[in-house]
Amino acid sequence: MGKENQPGETGLRYLREIAALLIAAVVLVGFVVMMRETFGLVGAGREADFRQAKDLLEIFTGFLGIVIGYYFNRVTSETRAEKAESAARTASETARGAVEAHQETARESKAARETADAAKKELRNLVRAAGALLRDADPSAARGAALVESAVDEHESLRAALERAERFLE
Repeated sequence: MGKENQPGETGLRYLREIAALLIAAVVLVGFVVMMRETFGLVGAGREADFRQAKDLLEIFTGFLGIVIGYYFNRVTSETRAEKAESAARTASETARGAVEAHQETARESKAARETADAAKKELRNLVRAAGALLRDADPSAARGAALVESAVDEHESLRAALERAERFLE
C-alpha cells in the first residue's frame, strides 16, 4: 500500500540529505569556532572584539537552533508518517478482510436461500400428494375393525401433519 520509491526519487532524497548534512556541519563547526573565539576574548581586554564575537555567536546560535529544530522535526515527522502508513495498511487489510467476509456471507446466504426454496418446493409437492391421498382415501374401506381404527388414526395424523406443513408454506 505504501508509495514505492521511483528510481530518481531515491537519488534525489540522498542528495537532499547530503545537502542538509553539509549545511548542518557548517553551522555546527561555525558555532563551535565562534564559541571558542568568544571565550578566548573573555577577560582579554578587547571589549570591541568581544562584542563582535558575541554578536556573531548569537547569529550562529539562531542557525544552530534552526538545524536542531529541522532534525528533531524531521525525525518526529518521519515517525508519524511511518505510523500513518502502517495504520493505513492495517485499515486496508481489515477492509479487504471485511469485503471478503461479506462476499462469503452473501454466497452462504444465497446457498441457504436455494436450499430453503428447494425444501419449500418439495414440501409443496408433499402437501399436494398428501392432500390428494386424503381426499381420495376412505379409511372405512379397510377390512376389519382394528384396521379401520388404525387407518383412521393414521389418516388423522397425516391430516394434522399436512395442516402444519401448509401453515409453514404460508
